[in-house]
Amino acid sequence: MTQTKIIIRAIKEMNTDLLDLVLDNKNSYLDVAKDIFLKELSNKFTLLKNEGVIEFKRVSKGTCQKCNLNCSGFTFLTEKNHYLDLIIEEKENKITDITQCLAFKNEEEITKEKNIFLYFKKDIRSSYVPTSQHVFQQQGIEKVELEFKEFENQIIDLEIIENWLGKWSKLFNSVKYMDFDYSFICSFQSTYFVAQYILSLKKEKLLAEKALFEFNSVKISNDIEVINWLIKYKENQIYYALSSFTKTKNWNETNFVIFENQEDFFNYGLKYYENIIIDIRGYKNSIEFGEIYSKYYHEFYDEIEQKQEPAK
Repeated sequence: MTQTKIIIRAIKEMNTDLLDLVLDNKNSYLDVAKDIFLKELSNKFTLLKNEGVIEFKRVSKGTCQKCNLNCSGFTFLTEKNHYLDLIIEEKENKITDITQCLAFKNEEEITKEKNIFLYFKKDIRSSYVPTSQHVFQQQGIEKVELEFKEFENQIIDLEIIENWLGKWSKLFNSVKYMDFDYSFICSFQSTYFVAQYILSLKKEKLLAEKALFEFNSVKISNDIEVINWLIKYKENQIYYALSSFTKTKNWNETNFVIFENQEDFFNYGLKYYENIIIDIRGYKNSIEFGEIYSKYYHEFYDEIEQKQEPAK
């Protein structure tokens, strides 16, 4: 059996262990190192298996119409019409590369609905050559993250968070639209956003107190009144702050919460920080408002999203 046939079998069976045995460690695939390629492919297979899809039911031949013009390849198609279009390059019975085709024409008529897209950020690709600006930004981010790490196992207050955000705002603004393309940016952005949300406990303190005062006059049994209140304060950032920390067990006495960096879909290499304790003394009203808002926002989510203006 040729290597190409083994690769086809392995992908069809979603067997990355077999792929690992066949593919050469020295080669790159989709312009990344083998281990990175296999990890991403394995993640995609896991998502499919979580949907109850355990294999590709069909393999269809075809050719690339653009990026690798006229190169032959294969569509791997699931029973739910997820598809993966790949060009498998072979030389002297050895696989030299695997690339993904975005302009693939099959030899037969098939239904393709959900593209299984493998994407790798630019700075982890084998062909990546950083510009001087990217080097400068990456070095700056490394410095920022080391500085934030110094907060570990300490008790800090919101003023320290505020100073840290102000100190690095220029760097943040220079990279805030680059996170989808460069992995070294994602963790810094996540930390910066989380810190901003926590700082909202201070910045929106007066708003929180005003909202709580008004909420005391809201009839909980009257959905319209609750929805109007939620819409009025929809732009608050405290709502997001609740997922940015965890309360200590005796936080009512100590006023201490613990910083919590949260991973999302776009994060690569997210850094977690140990035991950064934040004193939120004086801002409990902000947390109370956030908890009340979160509770009713989830309860009336559909109604809120449908309304553009408060109901009368």
